[in-house]
Order: sequence, then C-alpha cells, then structure tokens
Amino acid sequence: MNKNTIIISAVVVLGVGMIIYGFSNKSGVGNSDSKSANNSQNETPPSTTRIPLDASVNNIIVPNQDSKNLPANVARPENVVPAAPGSDSKLRIFEIKIDKNKFIPDTVIVNSGDVLNLQFSAIDKNYDISQPDFGFSKSIKKGGSGLISLQASASGKFKFFCPSCGGPDKGPVGYLVIK
Repeated sequence: MNKNTIIISAVVVLGVGMIIYGFSNKSGVGNSDSKSANNSQNETPPSTTRIPLDASVNNIIVPNQDSKNLPANVARPENVVPAAPGSDSKLRIFEIKIDKNKFIPDTVIVNSGDVLNLQFSAIDKNYDISQPDFGFSKSIKKGGSGLISLQASASGKFKFFCPSCGGPDKGPVGYLVIK
C-alpha cells in the first residue's frame, strides 16, 4: 500500500470508529456505574463477554509491528500508523486466521482509543465471529476473509467467539485486550 492509501484508510476507519464509539457509549460498554435494582427494567444487561482489567494491566505490552518475543497467541500488527494527525491513537491492522476451531493468534492487545482493522480468514470451514459489547458480527465462508473495523473505546478483556460453532463456551474463542 502506498502512503496516500494508508492515510485515506486511516481517516475512513477513524470516522467509522468514532461512529462505533458513539453507539457503544450509548449502549453502556465500559460503563461501571451501579444503578439501583428499581431501574433494572431500562438497564442494559451486564456483559458476559467483558472481563475488567486489574492492576496487572500495567505489565501488558501493546505490540507494534517490530515487537519481538511475543507469546505465540498474541497478534503482531501488520501495520501501525497514527489514527489521525495530532492524535496519540494508532490505527492497528491485524490478520487472524480461523482454522480447526481456533483463532490464530487468539489475543489482540491495543491501547484505549486505538482504531483496529481485524482481517479474519476462514481456513477449513465457514465461521461466524461475534463480539456483543462492540456490536460486531461477521460471517466468513471457507477460504474467504472478512474485515471488522472498530475503535477500542473501553478498557477490559473482551471475548470474541463463533456463535455457530457453539458460542463462547464451546467454539473458538479469542480476546481483545484494551489497555
């Protein structure tokens, strides 16, 4: 890709990310406020796919494309560029394969505010990918690929999974860790 294509892609992804960020804030992603039981009729149910990060988050390293000695299950970004001029946020592009009911690699680590392009490729069969907290769901046919773009708007460890393979308890499971 040339520089202009990367810049245009970053601007488009940032715009999409801002829209997703707006919707996710309205739906309560990352909202840690407790509400009384009397208001439970209008509340969004608690997330079953988000695990809050504890103090060990300080030891988590957000990898770059030149990072060395990463664990085998941690995705190394294919490219990292500024998400927008003057912004600390980065556009991070990842490639993840799905084969034999496993995401390879199965963990993506980013900073809050980063914009992500997750390119999933189905190797051996059809897969669905879902992450309810960020509201994405994508079907990918065997031999095909699908792009999911989002902005990492809430810190935590978010589980993504294949609903048609058995869901988060039985199918392939991956993690989006937002520091």
